[in-house]
Amino acid sequence: MKNEEETNKMFTFWISSLKKCMSFHPEPGFEEISFKDHGSMWSRVHDFIDKGYIVQ
Repeated sequence: MKNEEETNKMFTFWISSLKKCMSFHPEPGFEEISFKDHGSMWSRVHDFIDKGYIVQ
């Protein structure tokens, strides 16, 4: 059984639409996007990469 910490874990990245850039740590002016599961987060990361976003 998962403990409470694992159950409440969020997977997060940050984006800047203006810069078309993503980051895996907080950046000034970037929007935080969080997911409850790892697979959903990575699916969204790849969606942004397909749209031309770069990873910093």
